Amino acid sequence: MDTGDAGAARIPHSVALQDLLAAIPLYAPVDGPEQGRITATTTHPGEELPAKVVVDFAGEAGVEIATRRWDTGTGPDPRHVRGFCVERDFMQRRMNGALDARPLPLPEGSAWSQRHIALDGAAQAFTVLSTPDSWVAAAAVPGPFLIRLFATAPRPGLTALRRITSATELQPLRGRA
Repeated sequence: MDTGDAGAARIPHSVALQDLLAAIPLYAPVDGPEQGRITATTTHPGEELPAKVVVDFAGEAGVEIATRRWDTGTGPDPRHVRGFCVERDFMQRRMNGALDARPLPLPEGSAWSQRHIALDGAAQAFTVLSTPDSWVAAAAVPGPFLIRLFATAPRPGLTALRRITSATELQPLRGRA
């Protein structure tokens, strides 16, 4: 499928968006009326479905929600969940100009915590990393998948997510296949 503008996310032409939504759980803020935009996908060589999909919600939500398929045998443990948080914070620090930044140690003022966020109506424990550059929350969910929320500041109003079930809940894809 030709998806328009160069530089945006690309999904292999042989994968229909509805098939992607059936195979990989993508989420949106319950209170967010705006459509999400797929901004990145990661596909392993030889596979059609992405291993990771990132959906950005601009506007009031101001949050990015990533889903990563976990396919290494056993499900992810707390170390993997924390690593998923650190990965996104590290990317943000580099984007903010800290070109000498390393994933660890975390910057001074960083803190780990736990927070419950409803996922399709059921409370889900998320591991939260707050740093001077980002707020990241992640959880392992059945599938197994890792779900990660990212914002540049804490989102106390983000209390519930719902699964995206229709292509109409997403902005049209842009980019080239």
